[in-house]
This record gives sequence, structure tokens and C-alpha cells, in this order.
Amino acid sequence: MTSFLLVATLGVITLGALFARDRAVAKWASIVALLSAGAFAAWIVFVAPSTVSYLQPVAAGALEALRALLAGGPTGAPSPTSAANGPLGNQALAAVAVVLMSALVPVGWWQVWRRYRRQAWIVALAIGSLSWYFIVAVRLFVPDGSELAGRASTFVFVPAGFMAALAVIRLTDKGLRRPVIRAAVRRRAPLVVAVAVAGVLVLVFNGLVNGWPPYWERLPGPYQVAGVERSVGPEQIASADWALAALGPGNRFATDEGDYTVLGSYGDQNPVFGDAFLYTSPTFTQSAAQQVQALAIQYALVDRRLSDQLPASGGYFPIDPNFGEYKHPLPLADLTKFNHVPGVARIYDSGNIVIYDLNGSAYYGS
Repeated sequence: MTSFLLVATLGVITLGALFARDRAVAKWASIVALLSAGAFAAWIVFVAPSTVSYLQPVAAGALEALRALLAGGPTGAPSPTSAANGPLGNQALAAVAVVLMSALVPVGWWQVWRRYRRQAWIVALAIGSLSWYFIVAVRLFVPDGSELAGRASTFVFVPAGFMAALAVIRLTDKGLRRPVIRAAVRRRAPLVVAVAVAGVLVLVFNGLVNGWPPYWERLPGPYQVAGVERSVGPEQIASADWALAALGPGNRFATDEGDYTVLGSYGDQNPVFGDAFLYTSPTFTQSAAQQVQALAIQYALVDRRLSDQLPASGGYFPIDPNFGEYKHPLPLADLTKFNHVPGVARIYDSGNIVIYDLNGSAYYGS
């Protein structure tokens, strides 16, 4: 993504130089852009072809949401990672910040047109600031768009912030105002400056509150089911350490989203994808047994707290077919059924986290 944005940035600089009629900048920026694009394409083709398949779902989701939006249809419910699902104060702050930035950027464009339209770099920043409205649309209308918009904002706020700064200067600097209204504005200058400072503080605090990662993932904070960093604690680490010491490395584990990374890192195990079926049924059926064999799952880690909370990230498992659709926590019976399956041994129990050995299972329904 950094390479792609480098090429895009050089292209924008070239375009800005052309608008500003700066041939020297346009020449070198276009040459470097072409060389960078060639190097980037060669890297994708010969070294990292999997990048295309990695980014394809994100691009496909964005295009599908755009088509639905243009057609006037629904774009789906907001993702659990979206600010729209956060605390009410966060939502209000995000709305004010979006409106404020969306109003300031065009004022900055007007300043560029009046005072800086012959400066290639500033014109390029004005062009780049158009991307602000793109990430606003992504955040509002693309499923799970908060993550994509949050990552993109690292780059987008460079040009958009510059335009907003030009706008604030235009609105608060008396020296830039017409003489006919200067006297009237001077009397209100303290109020204008106070409003400007308040607006800047809103933008700063919004970046802290509604940036990435989402509010439920930030540290410090209490344990969260499927909460990424907030799902890591002494109990998870202890179970992973035990798995490595007692079972050795490289065993294939079924586990949930919260324990997945801890088990793979601290425990040096191989958590598998596509194991949600093991945790969403009150019985261990013949079909489930066949899927266990197909995935070569040796052990199942069960965190009973999945029956106490909804998943903070929207899904209980790394690949969850019911992502974003959970209305209630998982039933405890779905998590404790392994206690009644013949041949399945409970080899670890910390109270919340239980590890079952599936190697001796008779692989039939109970």
C-alpha cells in the first residue's frame, strides 16, 4: 500500500505542476512516478503476486458498496468497528469533525486559487485533499469501512490538514481581509479566534477518540471477547504456555478470535481457519467430525467467556460466517458439549479456558 500511495502521490504532484505550469517539477515528478510504478509492478509480478488476492476482497467490497449507493440501495449495517456503533459522545464528536473538515477544505481551495495557484506543491496538496471526501464516503457506506478509512487517513490528512490550515488562517487573520470590513471584524477577533481554536481541538480529539484502532480495542481496558489486544491477558498467555510445554509446538488447534494470536505466538501452535462450526452447535455431529478430520484438528481450545459477551470485533472466529449478525452471546451448551463426546479428553482447565484433546474421539454424534 505504501508503494501504491507513493506512485499516486508522485502522480498528483505531476498533475499539480501541470496546473501550476511548472514544467521542471512536472518533468521530474512524472519520470520518478513512471519508474516507481514500474518497480512496483515488477515486485507484484515476480516477488509478491499474493498481494492481488490479499487486496481483492477489500476492493471488491468497496466497489459493491459504491454500486449499491449509486443504485440507491442499502449498503449494509455499520460494521462493529465503525464509529457509528461507538459511544454516543464519540459519534457526536465524529459527526462534528467530519462536517468541520468538509467545510474547511473548500475554503482552503479558494485560498490556493487566489494566492498559490502558481506553486506546484501547494496545488498538488489541493488536488490530494479531494481524497478527504473519498474516505468520508468509505467510512459511511462501505461495510467495515472504518478500518480502511482509518488506515488511509494517515496519508489523506497531510493534504486535507494543509487545506484546513489555510482555511483557518483565512478566517482568523485580519490582514487577509478586505479593508472595508477590517474594522468590524477587529471587534469580533477574539470570538473568531476562540471558535477557530475550539474547531482545531475538536479535530484533534476526534483523531484520538475515533481513529484506528477502534475504541473497544485500545489499552488499557477490561477483557473483551474477540477484542484483539483487549483479549490478551494472563489466562490466555498461561494456556498458550502450557500448550507449548505439554503438547510441543505445531499442533493444529481450533480456537476463537481472541485466543487465536496468543496460541499461535506464545504457544507456537497452528490455529486453523474455518472452525466456527465446532462452537455453534450443541452437539458434536457426524458432519462436524468429518470437518474436524478434513481440517486435521487435533485440539480445541474453548473460552467459556464467549457465552458471556458479544464479540467486540463483530465475529467470534478468525473466519466467521455470522460476522456482524450476532444478537446474543453463544449458548454455553455449544461450548461445553465436548465434555460429553466419547473419546474426547479435557486436558486443561483454567476456569474460563478449556483445552480438549480430539485425537481419541470416536468421531460420531452424541
